[in-house]
Amino acid sequence: MILFQPSRVQKSDFAPSAERALETTRRGFIGSKWAIYGAAIVLSGIVGSTFAARSAAHGAVSNSRMAFAASSKEISSTLQLAIQHERDLIVSAGGFTAGAPNASNSQFTRWANSVQARARYPELLGIGHSVIVPASQLASFAARSLANPAGPLGPGGTFQVSPPGSRAVYCFAESDFARSIQTKFPAGFDF
Repeated sequence: MILFQPSRVQKSDFAPSAERALETTRRGFIGSKWAIYGAAIVLSGIVGSTFAARSAAHGAVSNSRMAFAASSKEISSTLQLAIQHERDLIVSAGGFTAGAPNASNSQFTRWANSVQARARYPELLGIGHSVIVPASQLASFAARSLANPAGPLGPGGTFQVSPPGSRAVYCFAESDFARSIQTKFPAGFDF
């Protein structure tokens, strides 16, 4: 067995290749130190960019939510005004009907024209007043309807119940104000 004594080992005992390996290792350590510094800088850049992107996304989401809330309030307000505007017409029509319960279709049409229903309510396709007619009063209602129909009459200018058939009560339009003849129900249409 061979034992080395530290005092006997000298630098000259090492081979030149071993010295080079030791020097390369030292240089490699110094080089790897810079690689670690470089990796740390890149990593901190990635982390910083991630936080910045998340912050920007959070801000964009927050702005989007606020814009959506403002837009929703605006739409809600517009719809409430439109509904109130429609209610004004309904209240006015109710007032006319209460004041003149037996008004003819031509009187109802004059009232609708006087409140400028077509101009003030461009979305309005029609407005009318319906009545319940017992079977015993069908003939008298048909006679009034022939004189002043709320809608187009049947073939030959006749009042025809549609759909046909006998019933205890009928529901007919007594007055009808429509934007065009195509949106009017026939005079004998039973709702």
